[in-house]
Amino acid sequence: MKNSNYHNVQQLNGYKTKFYILLPICLLIGVIYTYEWFSIQPAMNDQIMTGKILGIIERTVLIIQLDESNICVNALLSMNGSNFYRDKVTFYFSGDPEKEVYLLEEHNPLYIGLFFLLTPLIGLAVTNHLKKKENRG
Repeated sequence: MKNSNYHNVQQLNGYKTKFYILLPICLLIGVIYTYEWFSIQPAMNDQIMTGKILGIIERTVLIIQLDESNICVNALLSMNGSNFYRDKVTFYFSGDPEKEVYLLEEHNPLYIGLFFLLTPLIGLAVTNHLKKKENRG
């Protein structure tokens, strides 16, 4: 069993350089998505409205007309997800058509942010645990 742990640590040492290169990249992506989640929190108190998608600009901006109104608003998607939306969408609307609206159907950026923040930290914890186990044995 001692040789098995030693072999596992040797394999991890081979990936150490790649891991330390990916660590700051993952943390940066995690911070960006977590920041996006914090930036949309004020909109969560706005009125929930539905509307019809009139068009798509550059694959990431939806033009939406509010139901029972001639008011048009824009929704900036965080990813190229415009293909996944049907004719009607639900969104938070502040009453100002100039402000960006946030779709309820869009993914929650906090989940992605937490994934990219926690995955490297869990990797560090596992790596340190195996190193301590090797030093003891």
